[in-house]
Order: sequence, then structure tokens, then C-alpha cells
Amino acid sequence: GALEAGYRMMDRMYESRGRHQVVMRPDLRVQVGDILHFFYQPKGTDILREHSMIVESVSHSLTMGDTRAVSMTLNGRNVLS
Repeated sequence: GALEAGYRMMDRMYESRGRHQVVMRPDLRVQVGDILHFFYQPKGTDILREHSMIVESVSHSLTMGDTRAVSMTLNGRNVLS
């Protein structure tokens, strides 16, 4: 029991080294604890990268005014391979 708990705690700490924040169009299916797989392209490059993260928090934003904008922000950590 205690040994397994120690290993899980070490894994979570290792995953938390890589923190990520993703801003995207709202998708109400995404929940805390989900593993999100996505592709992204870093600015100024022609390289398409694949990434996975464990969602730790979800927040929604609605901006009112001349242009209405709705977005969803996800915060998470790396997934161990």
C-alpha cells in the first residue's frame, strides 16, 4: 500500500514538471482528469507537433462587446509515456 502510494506520488510529481495551458473553443465534453490529445504548431515554424496532457482545471470565458468571444482555458500536466 504505502510503496504503491509512493510510486504514484513520484509519477504525479514527474508529470507536473511540464505544465501546459491551452486556450480553445469551448468543448463541454472535456472534464478534469481527462487526457487531451492535440496537435499544435509553434509560432514561426512549419513543424506540426503532437502532445498529450492530463486536464487539471477547466475555465470558460465570455467577452461581450462589439465582438463576442467565447473561449475555454485548460491547465494540465504531462502524460507519462
